[in-house]
Amino acid sequence: MDLNKIDNNELLSIVKAKVNSFLTENDTNNKCSFLDNITYYAKEIKFENTIDILLPLFKKINNEQDNVKIKFLNNISSFSELINGFGGYQIIKEQLLPIVASFFNYKSNLKVVDHACDAFISMSNLIKEEDKGSHVLNTVICKYFIIQYLLMMMMKNVEL
Repeated sequence: MDLNKIDNNELLSIVKAKVNSFLTENDTNNKCSFLDNITYYAKEIKFENTIDILLPLFKKINNEQDNVKIKFLNNISSFSELINGFGGYQIIKEQLLPIVASFFNYKSNLKVVDHACDAFISMSNLIKEEDKGSHVLNTVICKYFIIQYLLMMMMKNVEL
């Protein structure tokens, strides 16, 4: 199907169906393909629909397999740039950045943590200077200790 030849209402229906599929099926290839296109979908379905349809999905990404998490993390920066262009700065600061930061935990695979670090750094460039202390620095300080713990365990070859 050529997505360039359908109108926005049809695309909105397709995105809703893909989100439903994402939430109800276990096909990681389809999930990864969907995540590769989140910025395109967001651009086409506009800001309000993006927030209503895609944001709730992102809040559940932590429950996915690692390759799906990594695909999300690889695409969230470009998605955030688009959202920022739509005027969604507060969404980035208060919702998307914390979702990415949630991958900095002792339960995450180190590859996931590495991709989360890259995404967090990229997204933090969108945060205004006056907000960086409370939304970036505090997260970095807290998560630093978790990452140090992970590295220490890895060096000791201790099973987590």
